[in-house]
Amino acid sequence: MSTPLTQEGRSESALVAFTLLVPASAGVALFALAFGGGVRPAIAALALAGVGMAGSITHLAKPLRAPTSLRNIRSSWLSREIAAVSVFWAFELAWLASEAATAAARGSALGFFADAAPAASLLFRAATVSGGALLLVVIARAYKVSTRPAWCGPECLMELFACALGAGSALYAASTGCSLVEPGVAATVSMIAGVAGLALDVSSHRRRRLRLENLREQSDERIPLTLARYDELRSSIHMAWLIEIAAVALAVATLFWVASLAQLVAHALHRQVFYKLPVQVRYTARLRK
Repeated sequence: MSTPLTQEGRSESALVAFTLLVPASAGVALFALAFGGGVRPAIAALALAGVGMAGSITHLAKPLRAPTSLRNIRSSWLSREIAAVSVFWAFELAWLASEAATAAARGSALGFFADAAPAASLLFRAATVSGGALLLVVIARAYKVSTRPAWCGPECLMELFACALGAGSALYAASTGCSLVEPGVAATVSMIAGVAGLALDVSSHRRRRLRLENLREQSDERIPLTLARYDELRSSIHMAWLIEIAAVALAVATLFWVASLAQLVAHALHRQVFYKLPVQVRYTARLRK
């Protein structure tokens, strides 16, 4: 038999920040690759990833020993996550340097330098997007823990990509000030990306719920307890969806900074739900008399 354990008081805000800001950073890089780079989008992406990484490090029991976790990269998905996010951040730093070189090349009399800098910027943008996509896959895989059935499906990856689409598109448009694309194009792209992100979020929750329902009969008490907790968190999920809808409307109105904030708030709610879903149980044995 098993009994549910009480929820631990430890805050997961650091992990919420990491799994919110890193996908948003990858989303900014994605839209920069599609619609044009610039120093400001590169700074925004680098800052988002940097804050997210700092948050994840503070969550460790011994933050100063974070580099030692790379020793288990062959067997540990957590170690692979740390390696992947480090490579991703390095690509973003190189992207920012290439954007700064491109800006300097515009006034340079050196023809070769002026031609090479934009090519380097495009190359590092592509590398950042590839590294970001790989990082999101690694993060999602690191959360597939058999003792927490709420995390064992593909829904985590769907929600990470939803954040990249919704928050990333709005943050890209806000950081460029619509100087690289026409306001109408930026609004349309941000609206489409926001709707796509919302669709992924709705689908992920419905898919997770259906998956857990299908496991109810062949699993222990964790599944019914998790489904009961899902019902308790339903209001937070609906609130997140409503905020995402509002963010899409704000993007249509070209209020991109407000839309970005709304997207970040909505996806922060989704991440909080994700971390609150698992139910831990303690198994107890009955002693024969």
